[in-house]
Amino acid sequence: HGGGGWGQHQAHLRGCVCDRSRIGRTRRHSGRGNSADGADLPNQISRHISCGRRCWRYAFSIRNVLCGDATRAERDRIQVSHSRTFIDHVFWDRTFGAVITSSRVVWESVSMSEFALQQQARVASQRRSRSIPYQSEAVLLTIGVLGFFAFPSDLGLLTRIAIMSLFVLSLSFALGQAGLLTLGHAAFFGTGAYAAGLFAKHLSSDPLIGLLAGGAAGMAAALISGLLVLRAEGLTLLMMTVAVSQILMETANKLSWITGGDDGLADYSVSPIFGLFRFDMFGRTGYLYALLVLVASYFILNRIAASPFGLTSRGIRSDPERMTALGCSVYRHLVITYTIAGFFAGIAGALSAQTAGVVGLNSFGFLLSAEALVMVVLGGTLRLSGAVVGTIVFMVVHHVTSTINPFHWLLVIGVMLIGIVLLLPGGIVSAPKSMVLLIGRLGVRR
Repeated sequence: HGGGGWGQHQAHLRGCVCDRSRIGRTRRHSGRGNSADGADLPNQISRHISCGRRCWRYAFSIRNVLCGDATRAERDRIQVSHSRTFIDHVFWDRTFGAVITSSRVVWESVSMSEFALQQQARVASQRRSRSIPYQSEAVLLTIGVLGFFAFPSDLGLLTRIAIMSLFVLSLSFALGQAGLLTLGHAAFFGTGAYAAGLFAKHLSSDPLIGLLAGGAAGMAAALISGLLVLRAEGLTLLMMTVAVSQILMETANKLSWITGGDDGLADYSVSPIFGLFRFDMFGRTGYLYALLVLVASYFILNRIAASPFGLTSRGIRSDPERMTALGCSVYRHLVITYTIAGFFAGIAGALSAQTAGVVGLNSFGFLLSAEALVMVVLGGTLRLSGAVVGTIVFMVVHHVTSTINPFHWLLVIGVMLIGIVLLLPGGIVSAPKSMVLLIGRLGVRR
């Protein structure tokens, strides 16, 4: 491709796929002439994609397969000729279609019929997601309301599930979007919990202001610690996050005249929400309050994940070196992502303090961070909905098995985790897609 090479093709292709334009829509760009039809995008990708100074020219056409025009016989005849075929700079996203970024898609000796099945499943998912606006939030709210009426005597458990779902959601945002693996995420949960409790005890008992105070405290802790720990990578980063959590826990223990030490922070009260809805002993107000905060937080994080900021985060997770070469400030972006995750973890801690009426040192505990990581893996790390699904499954199984056998319930959790990792690497939320692909493969073989 010479000197122009990838830069020219990248600029040309980006014009076809950015700004949420659908395939088939044409646009004109000044200085570049008429842009090609979006329907010809797969042909352009197959002809022009390059990595550095090397370029692969594919002998097969993938346009018909991607667009669904090829017959099954044609798809069966076409095979990927290379054992590992790399396509750099192309990232398929459910919202934007094909987006130019630094991610790498790998086909390992798969037939084009299987690839077509994957593309058709993705297109069907896109159509379903566009059919109902904000359907994920609507489903989450509906399930929460149904749980309120179906289990009126277990609202305390449902409230804990809602709070933990928000906490795990914040961890999933850091891990699934930017690849920030941490075992000290409880540091921000505990910081938000103590901040909300102290705010209610000494300043104001308004729950909404206290909620924002807890979120701000978690965000500040994430920002300050992130500036240090995010300069490390791998195991060093993991250990430093654990160290931050333990330092904060010991600090709260030593400042017993403020935090209550081992006895915990208590003797504070929370005013009715909007002056109308009191926190009753049955937990009705607390549960609905936690559910609405969870839905609102999920909505915000989902919008961030679908934005260019979220796409950049996923590019950093896939290939930080290439993103740096493209001019992205990886360190700054990771700090911002970490800070956002800390804000929502602080809100989860504030919710816990307001609904429980007490804050203990276990809010900073390593066990809380480890359990949250297990919940993310169970549900699926690459989708925010996996955090909620994983939390519900983990806590329900925990509640049922610990009631039956309080000494060996961890055995059930361990077996379930191993099964999910081996059979569904994408988590529980990937089960429907895996079933569709499995059925499609069986149909093709027949």
